Amino acid sequence: METKELKFLGMDCLELSNSHLTLRVTKSAGPRLIYLALPGGKNILAEVPDFIIPPPIGGPFRILGGHRVWHGPEKEQRTYLPDDRPVAEVTLTTDGVRLTAETDAAGIQKTLEVTLAPDRAQVTVIDTLQNNGFWPVTTYPWGLTQVRPGGFAILPQNTQPLDTYSLISNRAIVLWPYARVNDPRLQLGDRYCFVRADPARSESFKVGFPNRRGWLGYHIDRTLFVKRTPYQQGATYADMGSSSEVYTNDRFMELEFLGPLAELEPGQTVSLTETWMLFGDIDLSPDEDQVDELVRRLGLEH
Repeated sequence: METKELKFLGMDCLELSNSHLTLRVTKSAGPRLIYLALPGGKNILAEVPDFIIPPPIGGPFRILGGHRVWHGPEKEQRTYLPDDRPVAEVTLTTDGVRLTAETDAAGIQKTLEVTLAPDRAQVTVIDTLQNNGFWPVTTYPWGLTQVRPGGFAILPQNTQPLDTYSLISNRAIVLWPYARVNDPRLQLGDRYCFVRADPARSESFKVGFPNRRGWLGYHIDRTLFVKRTPYQQGATYADMGSSSEVYTNDRFMELEFLGPLAELEPGQTVSLTETWMLFGDIDLSPDEDQVDELVRRLGLEH
């Protein structure tokens, strides 16, 4: 693995690369995993350093783009606390880096750790929360990955019954107040749902679901991005049981994993581990049969 310091989108960054992929993480804000690309390819992550959310408290929140660590459930008073300051600690690890932010005003300290696989275009991303406050906090680690618009997301649906006679419901689709049921960007299927990231549609749309198959995909420019994390059967997830969520507007799409709700005592930590994979030269349409064949060919569910 090679490392170098550089400026990207006006921020101090550290670039990590090998023969399979290149990524960049921010040091002067966030942290964010702000860049991810195959050799000779484009950044698949969104670049939105100018995207600012008005301040609920404490100043505006800059989205910046790429992957960020949040702690849920989503509340104005804590979710949108600004993270513009330089990270508190940067530690190089074997084939990766760990970045730890300052403790925020809610008493939570966020850590983002990334590790490159030496033999394939794969990254392990660990999102960690530590309760540095004086009382227990009910929360969960929340990994949000912004990709650039123009492609479509793949939301794998559970196809297996949960009981012998199929009497228990086995799927759910969760929508937010601003999301229209008939939004043309949403395509429902029995095995897969699809959400298009349309740069011509500025209105927000968000959908969540219990992701028992444990992965999300995004296809753009003949490149497939897949992120995976195991679904924890029997655990309690927020947002009506959603372990995965997809949000989109005209500037970016977010592929989100939520950890189960956990009560953190002072000093305790909780982590969410994601595995990211990039595949090049992939022709794909939002078609269930095509995706099924690709899942088998790439071994995405092994």
